[in-house]
Amino acid sequence: MVLVTFVLSCDLLWGYSMVLDPEWFTSIEAITACVQVSLSYMFRQNGLDILYEKCKGLPLHIHDHTIESLKAINPNSTVYICDHQS
Repeated sequence: MVLVTFVLSCDLLWGYSMVLDPEWFTSIEAITACVQVSLSYMFRQNGLDILYEKCKGLPLHIHDHTIESLKAINPNSTVYICDHQS
């Protein structure tokens, strides 16, 4: 098991993080969707409806990695998820 910390790197939600094992996922998009669902759930559970709505539309993505590279990454690495281009 390789645990990786995925951290949001975006203006609205900087710093939100989850520790995940990339082996559980079949694509980068599945990882970003998992983080987005977790974040949305937290907002919903705490009555943060405006943040919930803003989170739904964020185009989250990971630069410079493939699912294969994440599965081979050093344990305890940090990978940033952003919502901007390039």
